[in-house]
Amino acid sequence: MDKKSDRTTKFTGLRHQAEDLLRTTKRDVAAMPVKDVQRLVHELQVHQIELEMQNDELRRTQMELEAARDRYMDLYDFSPVGHLTMDTHGTIVEANLRIGTMLGLPRKELIGQSVARFFASEDQDIVHRHYQEVLKTGTPQTCELHLGKNVGAFSCVFLKSHAVHDDTGHMTHWRTAFLDITERKVAEEELRKSEMRLQAILENSPGMVFLKDGEGHYLLVNRQFERAFHMSREQVVGKTDEDIFMPEQAAMFRANDLKVLQTGVALEFEEVSLHNDGPHTCLVSKFPLYVGYGKSAILCGITTDITQRKQMEDALRQSEERYRSIFENASEGIFQTTLDGKYVAVNPALARMYGYDSPDDMIATITDIASQLYVDPGRRDEFICLMRSQEEVTGFEALVCRKDGSFIWISENVRPRCDQAGVLIGYEGTVENITERKLASERLHATLEEVRMLSGRLATAQEEERTRIARELHDELGVGLTCLKIDLSRLYTMESEGHGAGARKKAEDKIRAMIEQIDTTIASVQRLVTELRPAVLDDLGLVAAIEWQCQDFQKRTGIPCTCVTSADDIAMERERATAIFRICQEALTNTVRHAKATAVTIKLESRSESLRLVVADNGVGIPDTKVSNIQSLGLLGMRERVALFGGEITIQGNPGNGTTVTACLPRCLSSS
Repeated sequence: MDKKSDRTTKFTGLRHQAEDLLRTTKRDVAAMPVKDVQRLVHELQVHQIELEMQNDELRRTQMELEAARDRYMDLYDFSPVGHLTMDTHGTIVEANLRIGTMLGLPRKELIGQSVARFFASEDQDIVHRHYQEVLKTGTPQTCELHLGKNVGAFSCVFLKSHAVHDDTGHMTHWRTAFLDITERKVAEEELRKSEMRLQAILENSPGMVFLKDGEGHYLLVNRQFERAFHMSREQVVGKTDEDIFMPEQAAMFRANDLKVLQTGVALEFEEVSLHNDGPHTCLVSKFPLYVGYGKSAILCGITTDITQRKQMEDALRQSEERYRSIFENASEGIFQTTLDGKYVAVNPALARMYGYDSPDDMIATITDIASQLYVDPGRRDEFICLMRSQEEVTGFEALVCRKDGSFIWISENVRPRCDQAGVLIGYEGTVENITERKLASERLHATLEEVRMLSGRLATAQEEERTRIARELHDELGVGLTCLKIDLSRLYTMESEGHGAGARKKAEDKIRAMIEQIDTTIASVQRLVTELRPAVLDDLGLVAAIEWQCQDFQKRTGIPCTCVTSADDIAMERERATAIFRICQEALTNTVRHAKATAVTIKLESRSESLRLVVADNGVGIPDTKVSNIQSLGLLGMRERVALFGGEITIQGNPGNGTTVTACLPRCLSSS
């Protein structure tokens, strides 16, 4: 309404001026000629039209100005920035809507207030200086202030103030723009704290951290970098790797930097750098940092020294290689199993021991150790019971089945296998094939039994031999000598009775009988000596002794006996020759006693490193049960004689086709 009344008053004044001008013009017109009056009327009409047009344009311009002023007022009132106009004493004379929100009062209540009361007490000096600077300089001034605690919802504002002058240049007012910078201040504080935290992390990081520009110049290094290379950051910043490190190292570092900058992605590298205590291996994570549009990226690197880890990895790798070598090349079987009897790992030796093509083949095939491996499944239960009661089991023996169905004896040394939490998850240990040891033990036991029986038999045989010799001496030598004694007594009596022809004849007959008795006694003695040890063996050698034995056998038994030798004489140690002779003698004795043979063949063959004796008959053939019977002392004696010299003997009987005894002894001549 005020604006419209001002415009009406202005238009009324103009009208009065126009009417006065027209009255003046009318006095002049009365004295003018008609033609001039007409021209004047025409001009007045033209001017009137022109004035009306100008008046329309003026009204339109005025409306546009009023619209622009309304828009300005809207922008002023609803601006996100608070605006105040103060007089020279700092009293508010004008305010927009925004400043009312910021200061927590309606705009009308702000008018007449001192602007200083709205600021924190600790910032009053800053407010005063700011006011003085505006009044003194007349130029725009800025500052940052905190609002009072009870003022509005904002705590920090940015002020920009400037002076307002009249036409004479005298300062009449000053205006101030309030910009809420609370969020910015909070962000700046958070940024400051974040930078402090980041700086603390950088300075206390155990790894090296650095920044480089696109040209490779160092922009930042942390304390660990300084400690590692014994250089201050002032000595590093602004320099490149070429200025600091050896050429080879610098070239490697730069090549890796370029990969990151060219690809624009984070990459990891293992880089080796030379320190005072030698080369160090570091795991370096490098990534680009983009600082803004149109600006080249800078490179950030975070380095972790993994020298000790690499050394530990190398030591672990070497240890694993040694373990793997031991595992793969061990002569004993090594295994790991689960609690339910499945193999987790086996070495090649165990796979070969059990007859499998490979460890994988064995692991895939055996899924239940108790039923598939142990001949007696109960042995697995016994093993589990032992493992529960003991920390480890050693020397656990069992008979197991190989892949081909054959059986072997094994000895296991086993301990429990636990996880990191100490929970039992299975077993591991070693396996030894003790089949040969078992068989050797059985053979040793059998041999000891045989030796015991042989020893008893030997004692019995010695007694029997002594008895036989005593009987032979008594029956033959004793009787013969007794007869000689009687004959000598009778001869002495005949000599004392006379010397006639009859007496002489009787004496001669008696002497002849005595000579025959002496010859018989001598033959008996020779036979006993031959039976104890044939002289031909010592005098003529093994071949002659075997041939004599063959002839003597045929003479005593009537069974044809053929002797075939590869040489007329075979040089051999006396003990070995005796062993061969006695084996032949025992074989012939068994033939007489059991074979019911009608022919016997003896072969004596000399080879380069051994001597082979074969005694074969065509009798009934010895049964297999007799061959393996430890009660057969004759066969046992032959085996013992052969074993004494490291030889071999086989006794093979074919029912109805006879028996063949084959003995083979190594030839080992003495130095003599």
